[in-house]
Amino acid sequence: MSRLTYQDMMAEVGEHIALHDAHGYSQTNREGDGTVEHLTFSDGTPYKIHGGDYDCSEDMRMCVAAVGLVPWGYWDSYMWTENEDEVLTSHGFIRLPFDWGSTQRGDILWVKGHTGIALGNGLQADAHGDEYGGITGPNQGDQTGHEIEVRDLQWYWTWTYRYVGPQRPEPEPAPPTPVQVPGDARCQDLVIGYRAHVQRAGWLPSVRDGQTAGTEGFAARLEALKIAPPEGVVLDAMVHEQGVGDVWFRGIKAGPRSGTGSSDIDPIIGTVGESRRIEGIEIDVVEWPKSLKGKWLWYQVHLQGIGWCDPVRAGTFAGTRGESRRLEAVRIWIE
Repeated sequence: MSRLTYQDMMAEVGEHIALHDAHGYSQTNREGDGTVEHLTFSDGTPYKIHGGDYDCSEDMRMCVAAVGLVPWGYWDSYMWTENEDEVLTSHGFIRLPFDWGSTQRGDILWVKGHTGIALGNGLQADAHGDEYGGITGPNQGDQTGHEIEVRDLQWYWTWTYRYVGPQRPEPEPAPPTPVQVPGDARCQDLVIGYRAHVQRAGWLPSVRDGQTAGTEGFAARLEALKIAPPEGVVLDAMVHEQGVGDVWFRGIKAGPRSGTGSSDIDPIIGTVGESRRIEGIEIDVVEWPKSLKGKWLWYQVHLQGIGWCDPVRAGTFAGTRGESRRLEAVRIWIE
């Protein structure tokens, strides 16, 4: 649903106050009863009004304040019929001679001593008297259903105040969900598996042997990794975390795994649920079996604003410190 215009929002506020008997007429108690009523416009936008009673000008002030065109607090945008022109015309409204046939939904209506709001379709909402036809409102709330009400558009108005200022901008579209494109593995048989946790996407599918874990082109930070090394290999890993610095994760070794993925019991390297980027990584070899003699552990990182950096061997820091630059993807392999 598109965002409502300010005119439609003001009309919805006026309708709500008029149609809910918790709000009656009173000049004496027009500031409300000290409570706040939290509501939602038809487009889902939240808003608030004060509880208790209103008179006509406070009713209109709240229509304008609830949508954010004037400050919400009572004394911050105090308005009554004698200063209404000044308040409205200094906040995006123009004054027009009242014409019944050209009145639009959301127009504020004024005649000396009274004010209301046009709802469209030949209707208006206004607060026009307490249960005794007076102005003091001794009993809170609408005792008759007519203290504040929706009724036919009246003919006696002198001026129409129409909002012509800027509208709320449409919300920015949600960024796309990051998509991982693993690419080809460097060997046919699983040697080392790993998995990335990425901003807006969570845990992505496991990859192996030089495939890409993470994303490119989505401006999504790498937040955590799992690594499942081959049998007999034990690793330590360090990540440089946003706002924390270097954090070590010790004793990473092979565990049960399914397919080519790292297992659920692998330690989580980094953080999940803290919105914290990894800025650099170092992987150290603690144990290396004879079957891998002559081979090395390699890794490569994709950095914000830089792209893929040169591969480095185990024991080398890859990434940055002090640049607030996120890692976006990583590749790990043995050769």
